[in-house]
Amino acid sequence: MEKQQQSQFPARVEAFNGIHVSIHQIEDRDYLTAEEIGICLGLAQPRKSVNNIFNRNREELEPHTCVINMVTQGQKRATRLFDETGCNLITFFAQTTKAKAFRLWLAQLPKKVRQVEQCLPEVLEQARRQGMATGAYGTLALMESRAAMRLGAHRLNDLIWYRLMGLTQEETGKLLDITKDGIQEVERSLKDLGVVFKAVSKIRRKRQMRHALTDILAGQTP
Repeated sequence: MEKQQQSQFPARVEAFNGIHVSIHQIEDRDYLTAEEIGICLGLAQPRKSVNNIFNRNREELEPHTCVINMVTQGQKRATRLFDETGCNLITFFAQTTKAKAFRLWLAQLPKKVRQVEQCLPEVLEQARRQGMATGAYGTLALMESRAAMRLGAHRLNDLIWYRLMGLTQEETGKLLDITKDGIQEVERSLKDLGVVFKAVSKIRRKRQMRHALTDILAGQTP
């Protein structure tokens, strides 16, 4: 019997030609479901078609696939996923008009992840560690959000940093030269990704500002 794996983190969602694709991280590798691969390739019966490709080419694809339990429409179902190599092999076996574009999109994912991780790791880690921003969110989704497009990676980085320090929206806006309404608009788009800044008491705020100042003097700011 085939061994079933467990996804380590909530899936992040990417877009390929307007199609939302869930990317599951398992043992530090990204996987896509058979159904979503089929949809991206324009196959008429996405899941069935990709599973048929797998069955016909099992020897080549076996090292690049796994099965996880996923809840769909309220029911738990064993779902087959493929890693990047498996996805690429399927595109060659499928030979659809969208195969080349899908391969190019797959090739860009690791590069995009590295670029994002270079911009925001310290702030995101601090948010998780302090519990000041709640909810599951992916760095790619964050960087491709309306907030990032409006501010740019580094200013978004600063906004998150200031808010985690305990600054109010108005204070953060003054530092970034953005109106309070502008800050609220950015934070609404962040909220859609599960990033929520909690209210901070005056005592806790002073403590956080003190820690932040220590980090600044030590050259540890993002």
